[in-house]
Amino acid sequence: MTVPLPNPELEQQIGERMFKVADGFFRIPLPTGYRIGDVNVWFLDGDEPVLFDTGTGSQESLQALDDALAVVGRRVKDIRHLLMTHAHIDHCGGAGRIAEASGCAVHVHAREVDRVRDFVKASRAELFPLIPMMMQMGFDRSVSQHALLMLDKLGASATPCPSAGELPKSLQTGRGTITWAYVPGHSAADVLFRIEGLPLVITGDHVLPHVTTSPAVDVADGPEYAVSLQRYRDSLGYTSTLGNLIGCAGHGPVFSELGRRASALLATQDRRMERAARVIAKLGPCTALQVAGGLFGMEYRFEMLMFANECAGYARLLQQRGVCEIRREQGLPDTIIPLQSPAEADKAGQDGQD
Repeated sequence: MTVPLPNPELEQQIGERMFKVADGFFRIPLPTGYRIGDVNVWFLDGDEPVLFDTGTGSQESLQALDDALAVVGRRVKDIRHLLMTHAHIDHCGGAGRIAEASGCAVHVHAREVDRVRDFVKASRAELFPLIPMMMQMGFDRSVSQHALLMLDKLGASATPCPSAGELPKSLQTGRGTITWAYVPGHSAADVLFRIEGLPLVITGDHVLPHVTTSPAVDVADGPEYAVSLQRYRDSLGYTSTLGNLIGCAGHGPVFSELGRRASALLATQDRRMERAARVIAKLGPCTALQVAGGLFGMEYRFEMLMFANECAGYARLLQQRGVCEIRREQGLPDTIIPLQSPAEADKAGQDGQD
């Protein structure tokens, strides 16, 4: 993942891993050990210091956080509140270590409390109902073993946090009230945080400044897994109304005009959907996984599940437009049947760009 350089007009580097965004508010990029590179956590100083997100939970990540906080005369033990944008490992894995070191209150969206309390246990509980959904997308039976190995790797640094609880409706601090909005899509429980008096939004991975993220599979959807793309688009529609507020994302530097960036992500999804229509027309009867391969390549990695789910969502929207048909037979992958010839799909794509 290529990350753009910090914008000196929006943030000032004051330490090796410490960027000042506003008085008392800082971006701290922490190492993950994964291909995604660093993950941002956000620190709000004051009478009751607040940390947003955690890093992976590795000793390297915790030490980097403590060293960064020292730049402004703080340490991990000073944190009083820990709030999480979502419960992917790089954003929640350190909750147990941070809570143990500081005694802070820990809060995450209600749907992800169990995962923060025990990441591996909660993830394994979701894995088995996830397997038939993945097979509907076109993955073969070996995917279960791949998924277990990947989960073991991801969960290796996660630290259980038994004290984790649900986000309150708002949090009163000496620096102003912190509020949040529910924006499911990149995960089933993404939230945006606002801090009273600051013209910024902590977005987690819901909106990133440099890449378009894919929607996560929500096991609660069951066989209707493809609806998660529309949920994400609805959430981006809300975020697009936030105008010129500053975006503070899970990866990459601070960026301006959050609303415009959300609109740009919707436009990128529209372009991907047109490309998906052309892939479907050229492949003939195919699975969501095969469409994802046509768009993103077939290298097996964690993101492939999200790519396949995104393409299943495009197929669902294209079916509503009469571009394809999705056929379902019990025990077999869902089959996407093109209703356009390759020439018709190419022309429709060209017309959409005009």
